[in-house]
Amino acid sequence: MFKKLLQVGAMLTIAAGLLVAPATAANAGAYGCTGTDVGSWPVYDEYGTVGDIHLYYDSSTGWNCAAAVKRTSYVFYGLATHIYITINNSAYDDNHVKNNFASDSGMYKYYAGPAKVYGKGMCIWLQAGIADVSGPNAQGNYITRYVNRVACG
Repeated sequence: MFKKLLQVGAMLTIAAGLLVAPATAANAGAYGCTGTDVGSWPVYDEYGTVGDIHLYYDSSTGWNCAAAVKRTSYVFYGLATHIYITINNSAYDDNHVKNNFASDSGMYKYYAGPAKVYGKGMCIWLQAGIADVSGPNAQGNYITRYVNRVACG
């Protein structure tokens, strides 16, 4: 009987872990994005890669969506650090209006996003930053990545 209870307990623990598993790159909906994965770019410094920028395009709506995602190998994965993602389309320089620029930032354990802009027939610019410290008063440096003129079309 005790062995059976241990087996049931182990199975419940595994099932609970599956229910709260963080988003993965293959699962666009988990970041609040829809559409097709059109690219990802690493966020890194001289010490290694800490995360990735993921970009999605929904051809049925013309919208692009981005998220900045910590890698599981990052020392602060699962701990709240400041993360930001910004996205803008090629019309932003000439026309600073709604739907040309979006961002998300905050103290997140896994990713920042979604940030969405209309992108049909335009190029996309992305910027992401992941802080290199954790804690409620964290004021560390950002490991940043800029990606310019991607997903044009």
